[in-house]
Amino acid sequence: MKKNLENIKNELAMRGIRAEEVEVVKNGISCVGFQIITNSNVRPVVYYSQNETLSSFMEKIDAAMKHLPDFNFAVLKDKDYVISNLYVTVQRRCEQHDVLAFDYLNLEAVMRLRISFDDQEERGSIKVSSLLLEMAGITAEDAWEAALCNMKTAICVRSMAAVLGMPEELFPAPFHVVTTENGMDGASALLYPEIFNLYCQQHEIDACIILPSSTQEVLVVPDEDGICYDDFAGMVNEVNNEEVDPMIRLDPVVYRYDIVSNEIKIVAEV
Repeated sequence: MKKNLENIKNELAMRGIRAEEVEVVKNGISCVGFQIITNSNVRPVVYYSQNETLSSFMEKIDAAMKHLPDFNFAVLKDKDYVISNLYVTVQRRCEQHDVLAFDYLNLEAVMRLRISFDDQEERGSIKVSSLLLEMAGITAEDAWEAALCNMKTAICVRSMAAVLGMPEELFPAPFHVVTTENGMDGASALLYPEIFNLYCQQHEIDACIILPSSTQEVLVVPDEDGICYDDFAGMVNEVNNEEVDPMIRLDPVVYRYDIVSNEIKIVAEV
C-alpha cells in the first residue's frame, strides 16, 4: 500500500495537481484520502481503496477536478438553496466534531448538503458544519428541521420483486426494501418510525423487523411468531462481511418497530 501511495503522489505532482494525503474516518473506518487543494473553501477528498490501481484512482481524481470550475460557490451563502438541499444520512458512529451530527440508536446521523454543477447532470454532497450554516444565515435548529423533512420525502418502500425487476407473483418473499429514489442513503429511514408504522398498517401487522443491508438501504419484514432475532443478526453479519463494501457497511444488528410503542429498538446484535 505504501508503494501505491507514493505512486499516486508522484502522478499528482507530474500533473501539477496540489493534494495532501489525509487520514479520514468514513463510516467509522479509518482510511487514506487525498484532499485536492483549491483556492476556495471547498476542497474535495478522494478516498483511496486498498490495492486500488493507479489508473482507477486517477480517474476519481479527474472526476473530482472536472467539475470544480463549474461549481457556483455563491450558493453556499444562499439561504433558500441551502435549506432546500439539506438532508440527513446515517452511518456508524465516527465522533466527528467538525460536522453537525447526533447519535441515534447505534448510529450517527450526519447532516449533508447536496451540491450540483452548472451542467446539472452530476451532483455531489458535502458535510455540513456550523461555519457553513453561519455563511448561509441559518440556525442549527432550522437546518435540522429542513434536513429531516427533505430526507423523509425521498424515502420509498419497494417490494423485493420490484427491486429485482420480477413479477410479484414469481417472488412471494415478504421482504421489502426501504431506500430512496436514487438508491442512496436509504438507511436514514431508521430516523422515521412513521415510515414503518405505515408499512405495518398496510400489511395489517403489529410489528416488523428491520435489517440494515447497508447505508444505502434497509430490509423490512413482518415480525411473525417463530422468528429468531439472533438468527437474523447472524445472517446480516454474514452477508455484510461477504458482500457489502466496508465503507457502506452497518453494524450487524436487528431492529424492531411496533405500533404500540411507535419506537424502533435494537432486539439482537452480533
